[in-house]
Amino acid sequence: MTNTNTHILPRFWVTLRIDPSYWKIRPLASRNGPKELSTLMQICDTHQSKAAINAGFFAVINTTKGYPIGALKVNGNVINQPYEGRGCLAWNDNDEAVFSVASEELNYWYDMSNIIQAGPLLINEGIPSNIDEGFNNSFLSARHPRSVVGLTQNGEWIFMIVDGRNGMHSSGATISELTEILRSQKIPYALNLDGGGSTEIIIDGRIYNSPSDVHERRISYALGVVPVE
Repeated sequence: MTNTNTHILPRFWVTLRIDPSYWKIRPLASRNGPKELSTLMQICDTHQSKAAINAGFFAVINTTKGYPIGALKVNGNVINQPYEGRGCLAWNDNDEAVFSVASEELNYWYDMSNIIQAGPLLINEGIPSNIDEGFNNSFLSARHPRSVVGLTQNGEWIFMIVDGRNGMHSSGATISELTEILRSQKIPYALNLDGGGSTEIIIDGRIYNSPSDVHERRISYALGVVPVE
């Protein structure tokens, strides 16, 4: 966990490194599926997850119902189809992973057991992607709370959040600033997840950041940490 003040503004972030020898990551939703919106704590409790972070974008129908936006595949089951041109993470139980932008040629779609989609793709093979993926300038260049899933060179999974929208605690990060934080930690693969009021990380039943809504926002699904069986 890192808490740092820059010369201009306060910035707070949390980085969790996950050893794949002991832990797997999984897309997790409420017991009734991703169309039922739940808090991250509720999702953690349902799946007895060691840790979790909010995941992909979602639409809201009312306070308790919604649906995921973009690709979602869980343990081989296709829940939702991909949104072309947006960043994806696909992985399997052998710790093989693909960070890419969804296109018509989804060669990994049938091979990988889990896929989530959000965007933009931040870093691939150590190189910043610098592709806006159709997101507007306010999303990309204004400072917001951010959530990230990444992978280190030695195969550790990374969950990272950057708090924002609180000038006394943390002002958030632009997409460019977020990429630089990741590069400073030598993380060669990273995908931006849903952010804003959804940004949240839980470890051992404790919320380790300050959600910008003050309370937990209900979300469609999360990325959770479960033991290797």
